[in-house]
Amino acid sequence: MADELDPKPVYNNDTRKALLLVAFIFMILGTVGLAILLIPLAWCIPMTIHCYQCYNNNEKPSVAFGVCSLLFVSLIGGILLIVAGAMDD
Repeated sequence: MADELDPKPVYNNDTRKALLLVAFIFMILGTVGLAILLIPLAWCIPMTIHCYQCYNNNEKPSVAFGVCSLLFVSLIGGILLIVAGAMDD
């Protein structure tokens, strides 16, 4: 009965798309920031490309991808990816 009183928030695709775009921008900044160290680019570039593909195809990013992005590329970008992935359609 409590579910009837507390409706789930409804998110549209524009909100998720905006979060993915901002996450992509932070992923680019993180990749450029780590460009001094050549080894991190081995995972930063593919993760940034995958973030852009999620943005273009309006896909829901997985939590694992968000956590890996948070740890290895960009803190803010990873948090935004986790939030975008947690949004219900």
